[in-house]
Amino acid sequence: MKTNSMRRMAVVGALCASMLLLLGGCKSEEQIAAGVQSTTGIRDVVYNEAPEVVMSTIVVKGSGEIKTVPDTASITFNVRTKDKDAVTAQAQNEEIIQALLEVLKTDSIAEKDIKTANISMYEQFDYSKNEPVLTGYEASNNVKVTIRDVANISTIIADALTAGVTSYDGLTFSVTDTAGDYDKALAAAVEDAGRKAAAIAEAAGLELSGTMKIEEQSVSQPALYREAAAADGAMNESAAAGAGPSVSMGEVTTQAELVVTYEVQKAK
Repeated sequence: MKTNSMRRMAVVGALCASMLLLLGGCKSEEQIAAGVQSTTGIRDVVYNEAPEVVMSTIVVKGSGEIKTVPDTASITFNVRTKDKDAVTAQAQNEEIIQALLEVLKTDSIAEKDIKTANISMYEQFDYSKNEPVLTGYEASNNVKVTIRDVANISTIIADALTAGVTSYDGLTFSVTDTAGDYDKALAAAVEDAGRKAAAIAEAAGLELSGTMKIEEQSVSQPALYREAAAADGAMNESAAAGAGPSVSMGEVTTQAELVVTYEVQKAK
C-alpha cells in the first residue's frame, strides 16, 4: 500500500512541476514588452534602445548692412585767450563763451545739448633765453554741442565763429535710431544666410528642412563720418565772409553678422 501511495505522489509532483514550467513560458506580449522580472529578480527580456539619428547640417555666415542718412551731428568749439594776467585771460575767455551760448540759443540748440568738454589754464613761457621766462597765461574752454537739425550745421558754425570761437574739431555725424537700424541689419543678415545655405544645398543635391541654431557674431555701431577741423586762419576768413564751411553728411553704415545652422536632407 505504501508503495502505491508513494508512486501516486511522485506522479502528482511531476505533473505540478510540468505545469509551473508551462505557466512560466506563457507570458503575455505586454509582460514581455515591459521586461517583466522573474521570481529570481532577473529580467527575462532586455531591449537595446535604437541609436540616435545623426542630423545633417549646413553652417553658413550671413552679413547684413544698412546705410542711413544721418540725422544728428556733434561738434566741439574751442575758445583760447591769452594775457599777461591769468584773471584777465580767464575773463576774456568767459566773455566769448557767453557770446557762444547766446548764438547757440538763437540757433535753437537746447541746453541739454551743450556740454563743457574741458576747461584749463596754462602758463606761457619764452624759451629763447637761457632761463625760461613767464610771459603770460592761456585760458582754454572746449564746448561740445549736439546738433539735431543737421541742415543747419553751416549756419551754427558761422555764428560760433562770429561769437569769437578760435577753433573747432570733431564734427561727427550719427543716427538717432541705432537700435532700429541694427534690427534691419540683422534681418538682412538672416536673408543673406538663407540665400547662401539654399545655394550650397542645391549644389550638393540636398534641400533645407529647418533652422536649428542662429548665433549673433557682432554688434556694430554705425560708422561715423568726421569732418576735419578747420585752421584758425580759414575760420577767421569764413567768419568775415559771414558763412560757415560747406559740409557733406554722407551716410552712416550699420552692420550685423550671424552664423546660422540649417538642417538638411536628401532632395526628393
